[in-house]
Amino acid sequence: MNSKVDSISLEKRVIESSINSRPLLYTKIYPNPTEGRLNIEFVGKIDEKIKITFTNSSGILLFSKENITEKVISIDISNYPNGVYFLSGVFGDNYVTEKIILKK
Repeated sequence: MNSKVDSISLEKRVIESSINSRPLLYTKIYPNPTEGRLNIEFVGKIDEKIKITFTNSSGILLFSKENITEKVISIDISNYPNGVYFLSGVFGDNYVTEKIILKK
């Protein structure tokens, strides 16, 4: 068994339908851990504008983008030191936060 993980795709349910509990919108964040380029894919119906924030482990805001309507965005975090970061997304009244590991 190979203990090295090159890329892990995280899927996070954000908004669920009350009828059949299927996700209406979720995110795919990959690769994680990353060497510097982070892709964020929004899958499903985007009814509201999306906001993302990227913070370090001390909670200091490093990056923010609002009014996202694209299905896929890519951010370059290679200029930050190796470590643990947090990517948060706000979708109307819903939000999700994922731990991101930068390892160059």
